[in-house]
Amino acid sequence: MTNAPDLDLIKQQWQQLSVKVDKLEQANERLSDQLARTNAKSYQQRLAGRVKRTSWVGLLLPILAPLQYYSLHMPVWICAVYAIFGIFMCVLNRRLSSFILSKNLLEISATEALQHATAVRLYQKNARILGVFLAALLLFGMYYVLPLSEQRSAILWGGGVGLLLGLAFAIPRCITNARLARRMAQSLTDPD
Repeated sequence: MTNAPDLDLIKQQWQQLSVKVDKLEQANERLSDQLARTNAKSYQQRLAGRVKRTSWVGLLLPILAPLQYYSLHMPVWICAVYAIFGIFMCVLNRRLSSFILSKNLLEISATEALQHATAVRLYQKNARILGVFLAALLLFGMYYVLPLSEQRSAILWGGGVGLLLGLAFAIPRCITNARLARRMAQSLTDPD
């Protein structure tokens, strides 16, 4: 009976193997979580950098405001509103960039990281809605106060071309930024 398997020895080895498998599963979960957070952190940094770079565009408006006064003969108050809008959008985007980076996704709990990613998406959406609303008000105001002259149609055509060029720049950036924010949140919920 020396060749008969020792049931106690097999049972002991089976339990040790079970413990090792449990430890491997835990290590795998930790590694998967760490990888997801690293991906989320990468998206976080890319998004914040893009928003910060875009914020500088708002500072072009105060530079262009005097041109509207001297070239288009717009009222001073609308030129001032135009400049203030640019500064406001610059500050709004800089604050969004700071908010995106306000929490290190590698150092907080998974739940907190997901909450932050969701808050970033909401902040981004609200900033975009506010910016579009204020820009529409500004454009309506500029159209309303545009002086009547022979050059009015040329000014409107120039404004339309400028609007289309601005939208051609802004829309792809907004789509990419929204996609980065969504991927940041998704990488925290679905690490695969």
